[in-house]
Amino acid sequence: MIKRFFSDRLNILKIIILLILAVMIFRLADLQIVKGEYYRVRSDTIRTRNIPVTAPRGSIVDKFGRVIADNKQSYSVIMVKTDVSEEKLNDVALSITNILLSNGDKYKDEIPILLDPIRFSYSDKEADWKTKYNIPQEASAKAAFDRLREEYNIHPDVVDVDAYNTLTDELSLELPFSVSDFVFSYKKEENKWKQKNGFAENAEAEVVLIKLLENYAIPFEKYGFDDGKKILAIKYLIKQKQYKTYEPVEIAINVKEETRAIIEESKIFLDGVEIMEKPLRKYPNGDFGAHIIGYMGKIGSDLDEMIKKGYTPSDLIGKSGIEYSMEEYLKGKDGIKQIEVDVKGSLVNTIDVSNPEPGNTVFLTIDTKLQQVAEQALADTMQKINQGKTSAAAVAIDVNSGAILAIASAPKFDPNLFAAGIKTEDWEALQPKSE
Repeated sequence: MIKRFFSDRLNILKIIILLILAVMIFRLADLQIVKGEYYRVRSDTIRTRNIPVTAPRGSIVDKFGRVIADNKQSYSVIMVKTDVSEEKLNDVALSITNILLSNGDKYKDEIPILLDPIRFSYSDKEADWKTKYNIPQEASAKAAFDRLREEYNIHPDVVDVDAYNTLTDELSLELPFSVSDFVFSYKKEENKWKQKNGFAENAEAEVVLIKLLENYAIPFEKYGFDDGKKILAIKYLIKQKQYKTYEPVEIAINVKEETRAIIEESKIFLDGVEIMEKPLRKYPNGDFGAHIIGYMGKIGSDLDEMIKKGYTPSDLIGKSGIEYSMEEYLKGKDGIKQIEVDVKGSLVNTIDVSNPEPGNTVFLTIDTKLQQVAEQALADTMQKINQGKTSAAAVAIDVNSGAILAIASAPKFDPNLFAAGIKTEDWEALQPKSE
């Protein structure tokens, strides 16, 4: 009878189906009953995060393959968004900022408010500009413009637009306003930031700071303005809408090895804080060919569009020169590191790593040795003319092909200053000095 039963193929199929169902039932029982509590706790406490692995930017080389722009390895500090309490997040933010400052590193701070006295940073920029051009601090933009017209002997009959063009184009003055409204650009930037964050244009800096501390659950009576401002800088950054909820936020870049070691040793107290290796632009020859190569900078108003192209809010992109014009070829394709973190944001496990694809190498027609000769000759000539105060340029062209072999321009700048985001003092040092 058994032999007859198994001779029927339909019966065999029934047995196979029953065995499969039995295995599935056993497995479900194991997952939901035997190990149910384990997986419930895990689902409540373990989160998956995708961390971008920045692709090395493509090198820029001369016609013979000599390196002009390359990369070096650096360390960035990131914070993974966690489910810890606001109080705990405050303590972590304060701890990480103090570690960074104690080692001479800086953290990102997008709050345009300075302390001692409490004021908007835009007012300092306006004051510095007025000092640079010997303008009274109380002067309006129109009064400043009229004073400059008089100082540079522009006839009163010349219309404002022509006078403005003379001051900016011919005399290379920096005028932070337009003749259409005579409002300082610093004030416009301040008002724009206030509007974005829900404040009235006439709101004072101290009032705004106190309100922000309240909005971000940072008790003033516990932290005061100094520590409160440090915490606010980090919490403001990680809660910006430009970052998706699962994306880690870069809070410091190019930190020292000593800082990296301290953070690694203290990670048990720094919930959600991780150290990531990140390639950083390097220009081994300093200011060599600076105007050809260009420089790097933060993504500006086109952030949303750049994110669609695979960029992240913390990426730097080419802003001028070859870095800008060849951006799509130099960028490369970022990888992804998929990790598991617990409720505190601490790394539990690395699930998978998708390696980044480096950018392409860009070959120039420039001959490095000829470029060095051209730059030195230009500098020597300028020194003989008037102690190096004049702007000048020189170019060498292959008459047979039209290829640019050397193109020198002065004054120069060191693009390494921009590689990790330029500091305010370095940017101000690069601005033309008023006579």
